[in-house]
Amino acid sequence: MSASQLQVWAVIIADVVGSSEVPELRRIRDRTLAGLSRQHLVKHRVLAHYTVTAWNEFQNVLTHPWEVPQVVWDLRLAFFPIELRIGLGIGAIDDVPGPSTAINEASSGECFFRAREAISSMNREAGKYPLRTSMRSGDPNLDRTTNLIYMLADSLMSGLTERQKETIRAYDATGSQEMAAERLQVSSESTVSRNLQRGYYWQLQDCRLELSELLRTYFA
Repeated sequence: MSASQLQVWAVIIADVVGSSEVPELRRIRDRTLAGLSRQHLVKHRVLAHYTVTAWNEFQNVLTHPWEVPQVVWDLRLAFFPIELRIGLGIGAIDDVPGPSTAINEASSGECFFRAREAISSMNREAGKYPLRTSMRSGDPNLDRTTNLIYMLADSLMSGLTERQKETIRAYDATGSQEMAAERLQVSSESTVSRNLQRGYYWQLQDCRLELSELLRTYFA
């Protein structure tokens, strides 16, 4: 039976880390979310526009659980250098929103409860390193695997230089090292290639693709 027949959805709730220290947060937030809403609706990754639910928080419902890795990746790149804490919930929702729905008007069901629990868990479980992504699906084994992958991926991203992140974002947007070099105004593709390697781009890409396959196998 498919995930849609079982009414299994994914909810993403994100908040801005250190929001009080981010200049012009409202303008940056609204501009970035408007672009992401267009992009993700066209690609059928989300059901509605991103809805701001607090000064530093926003949320959406994804079309399928296996869209989670790509949406998380897109959010992190789009908001760079602003850092996000992202909670993910998988399960049922009470009302399926449409493109014109404000998600806070339909924000009930176990998906939303689990996403908020994931956000709360990061504050409780933070220890030797900060936690930036957490998922709750109702299956402890799946959550443990997913959260371990995100712990490692987030740790890799936290150590990147600003130039490495800019290179990753340029390459991700263009899909070409040559075009990324032009966008970054660097002299050669080898500079892009070197920054991608040093920025663990290929490892991060594999994490994203493999996690998407895991969720697709589990829920499709």
